Amino acid sequence: MATVDDIQQRISEIDSQIAAIRSGGQSYRTSDGLFVQRPDLSTLYAERRTLESELASAKGGGGVVTTRLSFRRPA
Repeated sequence: MATVDDIQQRISEIDSQIAAIRSGGQSYRTSDGLFVQRPDLSTLYAERRTLESELASAKGGGGVVTTRLSFRRPA
């Protein structure tokens, strides 16, 4: 499992990618002519939500998950 610092670093990297897309677009061409396509925002936001959940668990603050079960006796 990743450490809190690792997860926070990954969240920071995703935030930087989101900011880059918002300020400069999803794709660009480098000075040497290479075309670069960034991931789409929905993918980045989904990954960020996943990391935030991992971060909460790593900090010991994971949410409570409840599941309703029902049992039937065999006929």
